[in-house]
Amino acid sequence: MAAYTGPRRATSTATTVVVDASVASWLPAPAFFRNVSLANASTINPENGLGDQVYHANNGFDGTWIAYAGGAFASALGALGSMVFFSGGNGAYDGNGVVAYDIADRTWAMLSQPDNTGVYRTSTGPTSSNSTHSLDSDAVSDRVGLSGHYIKDGFGNAYAGTEVTGNSTTVWKPFPIHSLCGITYLPPDAGGGTYGSLIVVGHDMNGIRVLSANGKIFRFDLETHVWSAINFPFYQFQIEVAAEYDSFNKLLWVSNSGSNRPFVWSYLTNSGGVLNNPTINNSNNYGNLVYMPLRKIMVTLAATPPSTVTIRYLDLNGYTHGTSSPPGTSVTLTTVSSGNITGSAPVSMLINANGANDKLDYCDYDGCLYYLLRATGGTACTLYKLTPPAVGSESTGTWTWSSEPINQHDGSTTFACRGGRIEPTWGGRARYVHSLKSIIMSDSPSLPVQAIRSSSWV
Repeated sequence: MAAYTGPRRATSTATTVVVDASVASWLPAPAFFRNVSLANASTINPENGLGDQVYHANNGFDGTWIAYAGGAFASALGALGSMVFFSGGNGAYDGNGVVAYDIADRTWAMLSQPDNTGVYRTSTGPTSSNSTHSLDSDAVSDRVGLSGHYIKDGFGNAYAGTEVTGNSTTVWKPFPIHSLCGITYLPPDAGGGTYGSLIVVGHDMNGIRVLSANGKIFRFDLETHVWSAINFPFYQFQIEVAAEYDSFNKLLWVSNSGSNRPFVWSYLTNSGGVLNNPTINNSNNYGNLVYMPLRKIMVTLAATPPSTVTIRYLDLNGYTHGTSSPPGTSVTLTTVSSGNITGSAPVSMLINANGANDKLDYCDYDGCLYYLLRATGGTACTLYKLTPPAVGSESTGTWTWSSEPINQHDGSTTFACRGGRIEPTWGGRARYVHSLKSIIMSDSPSLPVQAIRSSSWV
């Protein structure tokens, strides 16, 4: 594994990034996309050879990508970093293993196997009282603890250990949940461990009834492959959740559904909680939260159906984190005037029939935000770009939306730049990778990973 050198400071203009020749040979040219993986993730499916018995539920391994799923780019896992995925639940998939794609090796691996061996959905499973899956609440099956982790297997046998009610060093693997944008990466220098950690925000959903006193944010150490958790007061997220890492303060920020205040946590000092201010009304936000390090702001979008996307941001300049409750100084939430926004926003990222979301991603090559609208048919996708104003004039300057088509690198129409087979725009499974000047995207275990490159990433 490559040594981690810490978060890179971005500039507001394009920087020089030289892509290694051995890597460049398999990357697309600017304005194109390309299939890049050597094998599909289906080759490591934990169900292989087991038929329809274990973890499958309704969608099987696909649920890691299509069940309102998100992913994270882990910069210190592998020579060029890795894409890491965790999702499922709600009857889609009961396997709660962690899946990783090594960008340099272009191969897939299971970092942890599903915890819930013996959870069946067919008549070949154990007795009906124990043949539970992720549409069963813990009140019925008594398999899922009040913190959202497994305490019994599908046969009703208890795992060693007891229900965790406080902050803990180790807990059982979390129940599979829709990860959406409530999944992010905690780097080594922020307390993430040698290769960093995957952060997954636990929440209430069909199949799990988390009590507020037992809400958790789960952390998966990418070196030791051990789960741990901290207390989390907001638990009824359903699908509206956002988690983002603040590289300047080395803090985790979480925004939840409804009108609530930000939750912030330091894994270096094991301290945090809910801020006094501001209150963020996320009823039409659906979990977008993206950090812009040069500006020290956290952008959070909102939508007014059917066609308006509002740009808001938390100003973290001057924020001081403490160990008391609330854990630090309040921050300011600013809404950018509609008169200061030009171009056409990708309304589809916030509004669709189910009110789900995809996530903007920050590009440190040019300091802009990007959103990939994957196509469900055809050979092209659309890459949206949000260009901010000059640093320091975020509230008075002009934010500009623009877009461009991204086409197949070699002219082949064998594979389109597509979305998940069920939800083409949900969850944020596309992440910008600095060392490649490209977005890496995976949305199905049965299809190749793709690299996508803007025409401006030269």
